[in-house]
Amino acid sequence: MNADSYRGAIEAVERILNRGGDADDVLRGVVAAVQERIPHFARVGIAFMEAGRLALGPEAGAGDGEEARAHVTFEGAQVAELIVHRTRAADDRPFLERLATLISPYCLVGWDTQGVPWPTSPDERSLERGIIPRTSGVPRTRDPAGGSVTPRSI
Repeated sequence: MNADSYRGAIEAVERILNRGGDADDVLRGVVAAVQERIPHFARVGIAFMEAGRLALGPEAGAGDGEEARAHVTFEGAQVAELIVHRTRAADDRPFLERLATLISPYCLVGWDTQGVPWPTSPDERSLERGIIPRTSGVPRTRDPAGGSVTPRSI
């Protein structure tokens, strides 16, 4: 595996991210682009954290092989996991970690901020108000009275 393949995959992912769009469509494009450009990746997928468990989301390719994973984090919390199945062992860790960083904002698909703008400074990030991951595909919000999680009206 040469550095050009990794570089080409990152450039393709950056083009997809820069184009923007619906997060689901963006992530489907990302897994397809990576799987197509890294020859020893038989399958590429993203699993999202839902109720403390990983639930498989978009994936591309078919087949098995040695599994490699990279945590996708947002503000220090794991929100997803990047999963690849490789036909051969390679030092993919730096590439997978970079990719996980790039896609992290798109892995917040089910999060609700209750109208609070996304934090942009370290002080705002420490507030962490109103950001609750969805569970079982139902968007969630905090119950202001008791801090519990309740379904959000769509």
